Amino acid sequence: MYRTINAALQSGWVKTLLVAHQGGWDEVLLVAVPLGLMAWLLWLANRRAGRSDAGQGGPDGRERP
Repeated sequence: MYRTINAALQSGWVKTLLVAHQGGWDEVLLVAVPLGLMAWLLWLANRRAGRSDAGQGGPDGRERP
């Protein structure tokens, strides 16, 4: 078992795999995509609420000046 692990480390492909993962762009996507989705959903809800509020008048049901 030790010989197999030692041979894999000396061949270089294990080091290449470990270094190739160190860029960090995939971890950035794990944070940026959900944040972007939540921001878009909040923007969409705010836009729909604005349209609904404009069609019904003020919060008490009367027309706005």
